[in-house]
Amino acid sequence: MYIDKSLIKTDTRELKQRLGGADISIASDALKKVESAMNPRYVLRLTDVVHTDEGVDLGFGEIKSSNLKRNLRDCRTAYLICITIGTEIDGLLRRESVMGPSSQYLADACASAAVETAVDYVQKSLGVKTMARFAPGYGDFSIEYQKALLEFTGAGRIGVSLTDSNLMIPTKTITCIMGVLE
Repeated sequence: MYIDKSLIKTDTRELKQRLGGADISIASDALKKVESAMNPRYVLRLTDVVHTDEGVDLGFGEIKSSNLKRNLRDCRTAYLICITIGTEIDGLLRRESVMGPSSQYLADACASAAVETAVDYVQKSLGVKTMARFAPGYGDFSIEYQKALLEFTGAGRIGVSLTDSNLMIPTKTITCIMGVLE
């Protein structure tokens, strides 16, 4: 699904954090470029949560993770989400890197804050109370599950792929699991 980018106004607190507490005005030009270039889209899938001895099964095999199991302990269902702000951002980041390290840093911080803001937007639009987002790479939830998660959500439909080292392309992409509280 596509998100009208005019609905995604980058969270200034998130941006300030990404800038190490610096005044966000130093990134105003970079933020304008990111918000103009981004093309936010996402896929999501609601699935049952089956608790196992060593973790959970979300429909694509057992995930052996005590941390994820604990996060989902009170949940019978969960949303699996993949969201990206697009390949256009990767091109912008490459162009900014040629301008210099500070230009690239500011653009990267703005893009990271923008994709986090987009996830927040989708999470709020679900209209249900959810647990904190949990993603491959958190705690003992191995990054090796990234491939299965992308396949299960159909992330290829929004142009998301995975490198051999489990890095997502486009780079400003987030996958997460959000348990639904009932």
